[in-house]
Amino acid sequence: MRLVEQIHKEIVKLIKPGDFAIDATTGNGHDTLFLAACGATVVGFDIQNLAIENTRRRLLEANYLNQVTLHEKGHEQMLEHIPNTWIGNVCMVMFNLGYLPGGDKKLTTRSDTTLQALEATYSILKKGGYLSLVLYPDHEGGSGETNTVKEWITDSELSIMQHIRPAAHQGPEWFLVQKL
Repeated sequence: MRLVEQIHKEIVKLIKPGDFAIDATTGNGHDTLFLAACGATVVGFDIQNLAIENTRRRLLEANYLNQVTLHEKGHEQMLEHIPNTWIGNVCMVMFNLGYLPGGDKKLTTRSDTTLQALEATYSILKKGGYLSLVLYPDHEGGSGETNTVKEWITDSELSIMQHIRPAAHQGPEWFLVQKL
């Protein structure tokens, strides 16, 4: 089973129709569509127009566009672009860090903006809410970003619910954490 399938299999148990969810890195829209299909109202962020358009197309084809608001903005700006009523009430925030598959591999998420986004995420999540983080240490800058995220998890009041790390320590690593 692919990692994304494992992640979705776990997360589907945690989201109820009507929940608020954020896809902090929409990419090609797989997680955004997944969250909407679970019944969540979703806000998605990505800095690349290609990612936003790919996500919009995927949502339109599946008839979920009405549940999603997309912003061509960095995830570090999420607090400025979600409704105030969502702060402290979001059930799930998903991050799939790295670069856009099929896009420019030189455009990647970065430690500094990801750390800002994680700090914002903590204030957005409701007590008992979840944060899903897929980390890619094998691309340029990815190792530093992975270490930054792991340190942030350790220093935050979060409980690690799931952690999948490849046996060979290569490839993506996944954390599912819960706000205490």
